[in-house]
Amino acid sequence: MKLIIAEKPALVSAIADALDGPRKSLQGSTYMTVGDYTLISVFGHLLELKEPEDYDECYKDRKNISLLPIYFDDWGLKVKEPDAKHKDSPPEERLNEIGRLLKQCEYVIHAGDPDEEGQLLIDEVLRWFHYKGKAYRLDTLDLTEAGMRRALKSLTDNRLHENSGWSAYARSVADAIVVVLAVKLRGEDARAREAAEDAEVEYEQQLVDYGDAGHRLRSDLSDHDVVEQAHEVCDNVLNENRQHDRKKLAVKSLISDESG
Repeated sequence: MKLIIAEKPALVSAIADALDGPRKSLQGSTYMTVGDYTLISVFGHLLELKEPEDYDECYKDRKNISLLPIYFDDWGLKVKEPDAKHKDSPPEERLNEIGRLLKQCEYVIHAGDPDEEGQLLIDEVLRWFHYKGKAYRLDTLDLTEAGMRRALKSLTDNRLHENSGWSAYARSVADAIVVVLAVKLRGEDARAREAAEDAEVEYEQQLVDYGDAGHRLRSDLSDHDVVEQAHEVCDNVLNENRQHDRKKLAVKSLISDESG
C-alpha cells in the first residue's frame, strides 16, 4: 500500500481522480483507497507548538515579565485541540489513524500545498511518528487530472524539500516568541496605566510615559519624527495641566470672594 498524505480534502479528491483503480471510502474512516493507494488528508495543522507552561508551570503567570525572554532550544509540538474545523474528526483521532497507516505502507507520498507551510504540515506529522521509511514529494501546483497524472510520474525525494518546511517551523517559533512577549508587555502596560490613574500621578510622570510611548513608534518613524511627536504630546500635557491649575485658582478665588 502506498500512502498519500494530502493537506486538505480537495487535494485528496484531485489526486484520486488521477489514479486508476476501484475507489472505496470506508464508513467511519477519514481516508479512501484507489487501487493500491490510500489517501488521507491532515485537514490543516494537527499539531501545534507547545505553550511555555507546558514546559514549566511558572510560565502560567502571564503577568510576570521577569520571565522574559522566553525561548526553548527545542520548541516541541503537541496535538492540537479540537476546533470547529475538526469537529467531525478531532486532530487526535485523525493523527492516530495516520499513525496506523504509516505502519502498513510501502512508502509515503507527501501531498502538501507547494509552499513552506504545506511542506511543514506533512513533515511534522512524519516526524511525530518518527517515520523512517521512504517519502516522496508530489508537486501539487496543477490540480487538473492531467497535471496530477504528470506529477505522480515525477515524484522527488521528500528530503530535498524538508528545508522549506523547517523555514515555516522557524517562523512559527519566532511568532510564538513575539506573541508571548506582547501578551506580557501589554499586561504590564495595562497595570502601569491603572496604577497611574489610581495614584493620580504628577504630570511629570505623564511626560515620561508619553515619551516612552513615542519611542515605541521608532520602528515606524525616524528619530527626528519620534522626538518631535513626543515633544508635541508633552506640550499638550503641559497645557492641559496649566489650564487645570488656572481653573483651581479661579475656583479658590471665587470661594474666597464669596466668603469675604
